[in-house]
Amino acid sequence: MNKKKKLIIVLLLLALICAVILAIKSCRSKTVEQSKTTETAKNDNTTKEDKSDKKEEVKADDKKAETKEEPTPTPTETTTPVAPENDVPTNTQTDTYSQPTPTPCVPTYTTVTHPEVGHYEQREVVPEHIRGIYEDKFVGDQTGRIYNNLDEFNNQHEDSSYTVKKVEVGAEYVPAQFDNVWVVDQQAWTETVASGC
Repeated sequence: MNKKKKLIIVLLLLALICAVILAIKSCRSKTVEQSKTTETAKNDNTTKEDKSDKKEEVKADDKKAETKEEPTPTPTETTTPVAPENDVPTNTQTDTYSQPTPTPCVPTYTTVTHPEVGHYEQREVVPEHIRGIYEDKFVGDQTGRIYNNLDEFNNQHEDSSYTVKKVEVGAEYVPAQFDNVWVVDQQAWTETVASGC
């Protein structure tokens, strides 16, 4: 688009220069013709003046009287200035075209927040183990013997008193217990991103 504008401006300047040159040439030829016609008019006027001067002398001699000299009309000359051939007209106009400076690119800054990155891992909360099974049992105070029920205690003669205690009667396997725990691989972070250029 800018190349087309420049080309049009150059062509218009060339056309303007050609028009000025043609106008100068036509003015020169007219001034040369006018100067020739004024010179011939001068020559005609001088010959007429010479003839009128002679007639006045002849009349003055004949009449022997005083005659008033009438002023002879001088022809008016109109001359137009002729520019020498090597001169360049001073009224030429030069147009300068300056391209507008492009506006600088101003980027738009955006703050982007990145969430933290991580994964879930299983964590052992309770390890595997064997747990005992407890029940309330009658335990003799003197011997520490365990009785399954009260009748069994009454049928024996060694202990005179008993106490009810929790006694391990068996065991069971307890598998390990796991919990999911979030493990952070990369912390959350923010960055400023430029866009628009």
